[in-house]
Amino acid sequence: MELSKEVAKRGFRSWYERQLIESHLYLTTCIICAFGVAAFIEAYRSSGGAARGLIMLLAAFLSGIVAIHAWQRYRGMMVRAQRFADKATCTKCGVYGILSVTDASRIAHPVYDERGVSKADDTDGAWLRVQCKHCGHEWAI
Repeated sequence: MELSKEVAKRGFRSWYERQLIESHLYLTTCIICAFGVAAFIEAYRSSGGAARGLIMLLAAFLSGIVAIHAWQRYRGMMVRAQRFADKATCTKCGVYGILSVTDASRIAHPVYDERGVSKADDTDGAWLRVQCKHCGHEWAI
């Protein structure tokens, strides 16, 4: 689902909590697969035949691929969630996460932080125009 629709449907706090839970499930998957790689390599070393050894190497390779993918998803989701969470506090009244989405778009050009470093990790380039439900102040996330 698109970011703006998700935040509008669930609310920012619920969206953020869901992102954290989902990303940590990816981290758990990554850790389990890393242990799987080690276990399959150890099984390969103690395997008796060539066919069994080949199966163990293939299983280790597949576990490694899943672990790498899970780590990338974890990292991407955490970076995205943190970027939005850092800007979810109303600068006028100081309320955190009580906001409604008024507009959404995608950034078609590179985004740079205050140090001039590219924010290339922001894979979807999305931004939200939000309004504080408490005081009505608008800003962009």
